[in-house]
Amino acid sequence: MPYKPLDPDQLSTLNALYLAPVPQLWSGEIAGIADILVRRKLAEKIGHPKGYVITDLGRIRLLGTLRAKWS
Repeated sequence: MPYKPLDPDQLSTLNALYLAPVPQLWSGEIAGIADILVRRKLAEKIGHPKGYVITDLGRIRLLGTLRAKWS
């Protein structure tokens, strides 16, 4: 089955995930997809209660989730 082309928002999200250094702070829809409670607690500690801190492991998990969601 061929993959659907990604829209510009999806491409910019993937670019940020791949190219930006970790840890990364995310909020909004991406935070809902990466629902990792431990990471949310870390974000709360640094003053971003609605964000998630993404580490290398979180990035791998998130990329897998996005791939499944967008395929």
